[in-house]
Amino acid sequence: MKKIVLNLGLFSILSVSMNAQDIPYTLPENFAVYTDGETLLNWQPSPQYEEINLPTFNFYQGDNGGYLAIYTRDEEPSIYSVGDSIYVMGQIRLEGHYEGRIFIPKGFNVGDDITQEKELLEICELYFPHMKGRMWVGADTGGWFGIQE
Repeated sequence: MKKIVLNLGLFSILSVSMNAQDIPYTLPENFAVYTDGETLLNWQPSPQYEEINLPTFNFYQGDNGGYLAIYTRDEEPSIYSVGDSIYVMGQIRLEGHYEGRIFIPKGFNVGDDITQEKELLEICELYFPHMKGRMWVGADTGGWFGIQE
């Protein structure tokens, strides 16, 4: 298996030849979610729910990872609203672990305010360069994996 590692401060890009389903807490990059305009689900309960793809970037591909959601106040190019004029643009997988539903990136602790952490936003800017200065991150992504704590 070929392995490539690129270090970026606290984080590393680990690229290996593996299928997403072989790695714990990994979603496909064409991750489908379903909405009726009010509710968002990761399964389609009825034909009235429209399928949309949530941009999902598996920046880190090791076993100990999880997702940060990327938020903005810009309706375009967002995928869905979480209310109060806050929108989700996508999500990025980083090294770290889940504490209940909350993803804790490597180098951070439970309770840290990571929303505007420079290192995290620099990774987001690799995928959303046009949103520099207009996005922040959140860590409540465990629900995709059925974590309800």
